[in-house]
Amino acid sequence: MTKGRSRAVTVFWFVAVAVFWGCQEDRVNNIPAGATLSASGNSQLTYTATADGTAWVYDVNDDRVDYSGALSAGQSLMVNPDTKQILVDARVVSDKTMNGGAQHRIYFLAASH
Repeated sequence: MTKGRSRAVTVFWFVAVAVFWGCQEDRVNNIPAGATLSASGNSQLTYTATADGTAWVYDVNDDRVDYSGALSAGQSLMVNPDTKQILVDARVVSDKTMNGGAQHRIYFLAASH
């Protein structure tokens, strides 16, 4: 193999690996791969379940799950960083310390019937 071709192959593999790792979604291991990203942002978030299932609130900045729990179809989950609360149908389910400007994500996985 020529020197130029060898470099091209090396660059190709480097780029392929970088693209593969860069495309993997940032999420912690205890959120199932089948869970769907339903909302994301660094201010108040709301998600209303379309089916029975489980929801997770993931804090991107601190790389942790701030809440996980069952939701019934029609229930609303709200993340309010200003009050540092997570609510389900206006009932506080978590009041952990949250960073006010932290990026949060809500994931949802519908239950199997």
